[in-house]
Amino acid sequence: MTTLSKANTTAQWYANRYPGGTMSRLDKFLLHSTETRSWPGYGGGASAPTATYHPLRREIRQHFPNEMSARALRDPSGTAVRENRDNVFQLEIIAYSDFNLAKRVGGLWIGDLTASHFADIAQMILELGKHGVPPTSSVKWKEGQKTYVSGVRLSGPAYDAYKGILAHMHASGNDHWDTGGLYCSKLKKALEQGLPDTGEDDEVSAQEVWGYTNKSFGEEDAFARLRRAEASAGAAYEKAEKANRQLESVAAGLSALSFALKNNNLITTEEQEAINAELSGQGKPGLSR
Repeated sequence: MTTLSKANTTAQWYANRYPGGTMSRLDKFLLHSTETRSWPGYGGGASAPTATYHPLRREIRQHFPNEMSARALRDPSGTAVRENRDNVFQLEIIAYSDFNLAKRVGGLWIGDLTASHFADIAQMILELGKHGVPPTSSVKWKEGQKTYVSGVRLSGPAYDAYKGILAHMHASGNDHWDTGGLYCSKLKKALEQGLPDTGEDDEVSAQEVWGYTNKSFGEEDAFARLRRAEASAGAAYEKAEKANRQLESVAAGLSALSFALKNNNLITTEEQEAINAELSGQGKPGLSR
């Protein structure tokens, strides 16, 4: 049996603990998102995919050989096919399909994968071409969608017959909706280019932005801090906007009050004008009571 050429096959290798069925060929390359910020434990391998890709580190850990069935899909008796064993290579991406959750915990949203990340994934697909995986996709994707995805899942027979790239949200007999808003068009572009990506077109990394030099801080930590800072800034902006609306409401109330006081001859016209000027930020000194 074989493994991906760039994969770490020792850190989380589960083939000995959970040996799966042997697949004579591979028809499908199925993507998942872990909904975590780092390497999942997969229950010691009980729910592991074939491999896991860490975008921020650009590392791959393989858990089972390419030709051995993995365990990240459900295999319900209600479908006519064994989803995990149906000639499928499963790749978990350490990212979040749920945009709001990613923002809240400082994780990577699946829609933020860069050209370099797609180049890495494309190289895996191209390498698996010798096993039969075609570098194409004909299923429906919801690119850029930040919440729950529906209306894309295949039936058991359609899943069984399918050949190419798909995601957990397409697998029959399953209910997970990852990889949500992943941009499959960018993956297709990387596959068309078929060359290793240099990363020159990517934005500066979060680690470079933060300028960490302490070895205890990795790129993942820097990215998480940058995400949290972004979330905090957004929350502060929302609070400021709310306070501004409240102040505008108070100012409108005071303006109406000054009008009523003037109508009842409780203040002079000059005093009313002074109050309104103060409320509009154009107050004139010497006219306050």
